[in-house]
Amino acid sequence: MMTIVAAYRYGSFAIVISDFRITHKQGTIKSQYDACMKYAQLGFNMGMFFAGDVEYIQKLIPILRSIQSRLTTDNVIDENGPLRQELLAFNRGLGIGKRVFQGIGFLFDPQFNKNEIFMLQGFSGTETLQVKKLASGMCTIIGEGSKVPDLQNALTNLGRAGSSYTKIRSFHRRMQLQSRMIFPKRYKKYDQETIANLLQNKLNQVIRGCGTGVYNELGISPYYVKSLIGKSGFCMLSGTNVDSHITTDFDENGSVPRTTYTYTLEWDEKGKALYWSDSLSPGRVKVQEIEKYIIPNTPVQMAVNPNGQFDPFTFDVPTQDIYIMNQWVEEGGFIERTFYKQIWLESDFYNPDLYRIAIDCKCPPIEIERYKRGGKHILFVSDALAKEFEESVANHVFDHEWLEQYIINYDSFYK
Repeated sequence: MMTIVAAYRYGSFAIVISDFRITHKQGTIKSQYDACMKYAQLGFNMGMFFAGDVEYIQKLIPILRSIQSRLTTDNVIDENGPLRQELLAFNRGLGIGKRVFQGIGFLFDPQFNKNEIFMLQGFSGTETLQVKKLASGMCTIIGEGSKVPDLQNALTNLGRAGSSYTKIRSFHRRMQLQSRMIFPKRYKKYDQETIANLLQNKLNQVIRGCGTGVYNELGISPYYVKSLIGKSGFCMLSGTNVDSHITTDFDENGSVPRTTYTYTLEWDEKGKALYWSDSLSPGRVKVQEIEKYIIPNTPVQMAVNPNGQFDPFTFDVPTQDIYIMNQWVEEGGFIERTFYKQIWLESDFYNPDLYRIAIDCKCPPIEIERYKRGGKHILFVSDALAKEFEESVANHVFDHEWLEQYIINYDSFYK
């Protein structure tokens, strides 16, 4: 289950974002490889994305292929249909264990230009097997990635905004009528690939907000592949993603420079295989199909852009929950400070949603040079003082003497 597959369906269309990481556990030892495509083509008109136990899934795929010709868009989600009944029969023959699989699949009917997009979930050795239509107008997440707080809602809201017609005011033509301005309406709708890019960017943003430890904890690779499902067609998108980090932050050495990181997914026509590469790792890595996946000889993982996101995991703080200050310094103008709390979850990563506890702005042109660094910064507050600090800091945002009593590293931001 240590993976992420996120699917947003709208009507007969869907966008699927999936990762490449496979996690192997032997006792307390865990090794992870970014080398597996979580997708299998099951016939000319059927495919499925998977999360769960790889060995279990590899045994399921031949069963799915064997019944593919008997499946229709009418019976594929039927409780008594061939899909659920054949998989149940297979499950009964397995010993009871902790093996689980989830799947997001699609089936096309080219004759009538329609499809069905559905979800599967089952457990080995049990009668538990769920088959249901994938809900339209919302995001469905399978795998451990579903544990990230508010990720499903964030992707659902963005998907709805991008895939529905939105009335946008046009300022090109205006008419004066009875002393009122009338703005003719025009309609805009994003194309499917644009929505996919927006969803992937949002997914990246939310997961990165948990800190880099989330990739190891949930078994998720830091970059993904996008797939598009239409009424009677499917495509997986290759290409290069550019992750640029542009900031107005500064430190004692001046402004923080822009950094750029690239990740490329490409099909090798000669070798008939898919490969990924990134600008921080040597060479390229072959992406295996899940049906034929075997453990690579050496661990291989995509690099995480070290400057791409403010990362609480890089600091050794005295409290489990952390406090953050975003200090915006406008030379010759104003200084704005916002204080946040970021909560440590039982899942062993940070909640991506920051809780604001204080904000204030002032214009101190005389002492502007005393504010040494701009941007987001971790505040070192002792555990004994944390509760008092959190309750009172809103009244002391620029009270340097008070802040120095609570923030151990305060001289890093103000001298």
